[in-house]
Amino acid sequence: MDSSGSINWLNDQNYGRMKDFINQFLDYPQFDIDNGMTRVALVYFSDFPVAEFDFRNFSRKAQVQNAVTNVPYLGFKTDTSAALNLARTIFTPRRGDRPQVANAILILTDGESTSEAGDTVEVAQSLRVDNDISVYTVGITRNIDRDEVERMSGLRGTATRGVLNQHFFLSPTFTFDEQLVTSLSTTICRDVIVPTPPPPTLPPVTPPPIGTVPGRYAKGYACACACLCLL
Repeated sequence: MDSSGSINWLNDQNYGRMKDFINQFLDYPQFDIDNGMTRVALVYFSDFPVAEFDFRNFSRKAQVQNAVTNVPYLGFKTDTSAALNLARTIFTPRRGDRPQVANAILILTDGESTSEAGDTVEVAQSLRVDNDISVYTVGITRNIDRDEVERMSGLRGTATRGVLNQHFFLSPTFTFDEQLVTSLSTTICRDVIVPTPPPPTLPPVTPPPIGTVPGRYAKGYACACACLCLL
């Protein structure tokens, strides 16, 4: 999560709005934190990155959201590449990563890298290619370096309803709308969707009366994004 000086430059409520947006995003019902389907970590950054918590720290959504609310504001510059490199160290079993399920990073930023800027896209690409981590970006305001932020996600596209491509999202202001939350949540969860296993093949039997069929084999979906790092 970008914690650089430009966030609160024009309005000292903007950083709080970013945190509210993250908590609203985590309210998406398919991100089942309480039952262990999804684990969340958070890195915030300016001149330097800070790992506020990793995948081991919290097992309840309310705990995660409370920690997000209390993340302090740093100010100063924007070293996005350092934050990405720190996030890489969190995606390990020692920090709570579960290698059998999908990993993802969500980056929120309002500008462009001002420290080690040339490395930012390359580091993001390395995370995608070398570490098999999906990268999603939310650019806030039209002052972003669109090329950099879009390329961090690895995809290029044309703006459609505020969504530039399937991994790159745009919010024109710090007042995040419900459509952005829904689109972002749906996209990330779709990428890591896990269907409930189908029922085993059984010999023919007389079907029970309507309303008495056991529900344990009903088709359903859960978002198994074990490592969702908010950055």
